[in-house]
Amino acid sequence: MSEEEFPISKRLEDAYRFKTSTQILIYLISLVVGALILSIINWPLTDCIVIFTVYAALAFPVIIKVENPWKIGISLGLYGAAMAAIITWTITFIESFNLRSISLYVLFLEIMTVELLHHLGEDIAYKEDKKIYIGVGILSAIFFIFLYIFLSAYDWRVTVFGSIIATIIFAYAILPEKPI
Repeated sequence: MSEEEFPISKRLEDAYRFKTSTQILIYLISLVVGALILSIINWPLTDCIVIFTVYAALAFPVIIKVENPWKIGISLGLYGAAMAAIITWTITFIESFNLRSISLYVLFLEIMTVELLHHLGEDIAYKEDKKIYIGVGILSAIFFIFLYIFLSAYDWRVTVFGSIIATIIFAYAILPEKPI
């Protein structure tokens, strides 16, 4: 038996996926259920909006598994909405304007943006070229600087070695995962 007799699908899971219309219906039902749960909880409206936006952004690539430009566009639009909501929400809760607390907020936002983009942008093709590595270097440098500022209250060994080790882990986490 040769390989030509049994063609292997490029994506084996395609045969086990629901039709696109069913996936959209499941996504809409999950959004309605999420909105109902948030309406039952007695939280401020701004908190509910942020939670719902992030929930919608995180649920989209998990439920919708379609290969077309619309999915990528909607995914990136939800990413932008979720990041805007998280940044706005985080800035409203800044109580102290000292350098250490601001650096902690920047670290939180940087990690959230990168990881949310990894989650939502799984279909975005990463090209392993200089631009990606320069971007990883810049993000890692920003991460190192703000982590160093945050840890500066501790012993210098904790500050230096902790910042270096955490920055290496951060850089490894954001490197492209799938070569083209």
